[in-house]
Amino acid sequence: MQGRGEILPREVKTKSAEGHRITSRSAGKLFRTLEDFTGYTDVVLDISAMPRAVYMPLIAKILFLLDHALGDSGLNCPNFHVLVWEDPVLDQNIRDEGVEDTAVYLHPYSGGMDRQATAGQPKVWIPLLGEGQRAQLQRIHDLVVPDEICPVLPSPSLSPRRGDDLVIEYHDLLFDRLRVEPRNFIYCSEQNPFEVYRQITRAIRAYRESLSPLGGSKFVLSALSSKLLSVGALLVAYDFKAGGVDIGIAHVECHGYHMDDGDTPPRPKQQGEPVGLWLSGEWDER
Repeated sequence: MQGRGEILPREVKTKSAEGHRITSRSAGKLFRTLEDFTGYTDVVLDISAMPRAVYMPLIAKILFLLDHALGDSGLNCPNFHVLVWEDPVLDQNIRDEGVEDTAVYLHPYSGGMDRQATAGQPKVWIPLLGEGQRAQLQRIHDLVVPDEICPVLPSPSLSPRRGDDLVIEYHDLLFDRLRVEPRNFIYCSEQNPFEVYRQITRAIRAYRESLSPLGGSKFVLSALSSKLLSVGALLVAYDFKAGGVDIGIAHVECHGYHMDDGDTPPRPKQQGEPVGLWLSGEWDER
């Protein structure tokens, strides 16, 4: 690296010796203390080619390390940036291969779903919808068994009809089988994860208030959409978990991905744009 640094590989294990999926747990252990970032002013995480089971727990762990170090004035915390190449049209054509038979909760967001003391609390499931995720939606539903479902649609989006197309794609699943109320849909900008954060946060707070007479409630998020929307959902889970609210992230892992060309019309080789999110740090006016 010509004196500019060194490359240190870190391994993410996907399966345990017993054959269990441990991708998210392994990703969350890549960095253990703030000392891993000593000597750096900025930490930049490019998630463009990462699966959710890796980048979601990884972002959460880095934020946790930075947030818990901010109270110590003797520590210099680096800025934390997340980069992603955002191309919704390309994302729509990426399909999962070898989807797991059952859904799981991503580490560390199990949401206390196995806690007997709160087993009777109503569960609200908030899935962020994306194309080609019917099997994943059904398996996550079977895991969560929610009392209320609030799907998130990308609107506004680069394709003005994308939200409508998603409703058409999942119409029978959403309305005939899962009995989703049309008024429960949440609309969030396709390219603004912070609006996703605000909209879902507002919905969760409203449900917590209305369900408080029943002794509380639980919430489960599922990111089945683009990376920007997924990061917005992760920030919601991170903040509520830090505040002591039971919240989970349900996910179905897969073995790989392929491009579904189908009848997709020819498109320019480069379409989309790089997006940078500054998630932690302080502005230096110098």
